[in-house]
Amino acid sequence: TDAAGGTVDAGTLNRIRHSGLDPAAELDRNNSYVALTAAGDLLMTGSTGTNVADLQVLLLSPGRV
Repeated sequence: TDAAGGTVDAGTLNRIRHSGLDPAAELDRNNSYVALTAAGDLLMTGSTGTNVADLQVLLLSPGRV
């Protein structure tokens, strides 16, 4: 697709719901592009000319594992 990925935070589900979509239904349909677009969380970088692997970042607060 034209998207490089998406960002998800504590407000993503509420933004998807506020757009009129059901997050669980979109997940069942493997429809993250539409859901993240509706939330404003789709990462659009434009063409990079590369084919790189996935990057996942997990941030943990000290003492909360």
